[in-house]
Amino acid sequence: YRGALYCGLMRTAAGLRGAIDALGTMQRELGDTPPGGVPGFDAELLDWLDLRQMLAVAHSVATAALQRTESRGAHQREDFPGLDDGWRVHLAQRSGPDGLRIRRRAVGAETSRDSEANPPSPIPSP
Repeated sequence: YRGALYCGLMRTAAGLRGAIDALGTMQRELGDTPPGGVPGFDAELLDWLDLRQMLAVAHSVATAALQRTESRGAHQREDFPGLDDGWRVHLAQRSGPDGLRIRRRAVGAETSRDSEANPPSPIPSP
């Protein structure tokens, strides 16, 4: 995995898509079924669960980075080098059976009102 090429300090849409594709491949290779357990402490199962969650978090971060088409703070895009006031928002994510859902929430907005007025858009799982 060449993550630094995809999600390094300077990011591009192509690199972020490459990261999302690579993470999807790793998630498929890991599978949905944990390894056969052994009685008592099962280090292999714990490693499998940790890796599964790390891949989910990495996918979430890369997807949010791809959605944000500007450079702000530690998020720097070579293809979008400047600030965009339209991106003065928080990205809220939720994972569900139909994939990752992301919604924009205005900075300072109340969560309940915003979630009703701005439902999350679906993003397919890898």
